[in-house]
Amino acid sequence: MRCRLGDMAASFRKLSHMLINDIPEKKGLSESEASQVFSELTENMCSACGRRELCWEKEYYDTCHSAYNLIQVFSEQGQVERKQVPANFRRRCINIDGFLKETNRVMQMASMNIRWQNRLNENRLAFAGQMGEIAEIMDSLSGELLERKETAKTISETLTHKLENKRLKIKKISVTDEGSHGRRQKIYMLAKMRRGRCMTVRELADTVSEAARRSFIAEKDNPGLVGHKYSVFEFVEDTRYRLIQGIARCPREGEAINGDSYAFIYLDSGQVLMSLSDGMGSGEKAKEESELMINLLEQMVDTGFQRRSALRIINSLMMLHGDSQLFSSMDLSVIDLYSGICEFIKIGASSTFIKRGHQVECVTSGSLPMGVFPEIDCEGFCRNLFDGDIIVMVSDGVVNRFTHGNESIAAFLAEIELANPNTMASEILNEALDRPGDRQQDDMTVLVCTICKKQASVI
Repeated sequence: MRCRLGDMAASFRKLSHMLINDIPEKKGLSESEASQVFSELTENMCSACGRRELCWEKEYYDTCHSAYNLIQVFSEQGQVERKQVPANFRRRCINIDGFLKETNRVMQMASMNIRWQNRLNENRLAFAGQMGEIAEIMDSLSGELLERKETAKTISETLTHKLENKRLKIKKISVTDEGSHGRRQKIYMLAKMRRGRCMTVRELADTVSEAARRSFIAEKDNPGLVGHKYSVFEFVEDTRYRLIQGIARCPREGEAINGDSYAFIYLDSGQVLMSLSDGMGSGEKAKEESELMINLLEQMVDTGFQRRSALRIINSLMMLHGDSQLFSSMDLSVIDLYSGICEFIKIGASSTFIKRGHQVECVTSGSLPMGVFPEIDCEGFCRNLFDGDIIVMVSDGVVNRFTHGNESIAAFLAEIELANPNTMASEILNEALDRPGDRQQDDMTVLVCTICKKQASVI
């Protein structure tokens, strides 16, 4: 399996390189294309003209130079006017207005072809990016397969030895890693008690935690007791932190639907993706765009895609959509419930605020929304979070209601002393609505989450 994944990754990478090669941005007409435009222009305007002999025999070089000059003027300015025609040609041509009109028409068609060619090249580049991301995912999986197999074998042997010293008889034990890079361990065992008393599944979880030197909890569908017959037990590594979340939303004035979309995605790796997407505009169309982004992201990360790979592929899909107006921001706060580290990834999104007591930090980025360019900036900003820290994410409709934007929001957050995230989200939204100014011009969404440390477990 590992070799097959590696071979498939190499194939996708080769395909990506083939697609990327020779895709320059086309900025103007090539020499052959300019010659073709020249021929079409002169054929349409000069073939039946009574002065053809004068222009194209006696004054051939001056006529050629003048016609090419008009093509060059259009390439630079997008329009040719009468005053830009060389004086000699203007005096000689008996249908100068018609010649100018035809020049603009032919060049507009040529410019449209260039735009379409660039659009096709962008789509090709986007598709190549998808192939490259798939190759990276397969390479990552290939490496993890070998690493996890060797690590799991060592842990299984150690656990078996330690648990059997606790009057347990282990017939089979399996250790697996969930999520990317094996961030969260699961232990499956077929076990029973030796002679003597029974053990509750919670006591067994404590025993497993002590033996593994990590905190494990029993899954809900486990038997309640470890008896004298073999039963299957399942334990998952517990997280150090938990989240309490709150949401407050309001559509644009005059709209029934909020165009922003959000999600709290809990991953098997012990991470939480707190996501907010703001579609272009407001109302139903904006909601469709932002909801599409959130749903795609959720499906891909649930399947096992790395979040940056998922974002790049989603951006490629937006580029391939064919609608040049399909833009959406994507705001991610990725919270690791084991370490407390939070990574912020912003693609055309508003600022995020980290509140610690009366101190507030503002996390910003100047990147453009998704769907604008084939390549997106997925740069992340990492911060260490501690017990009681609060993350506040807002859409730009909220920021725009505050006179000094981020500065005003940070000052307001510094003074809030509310423990409940839902109450805090509502307070922020109400404060934005109460601010003086024009009517509410955009959808407004506030996401708040508090990180809380769990009680110490037996290790």
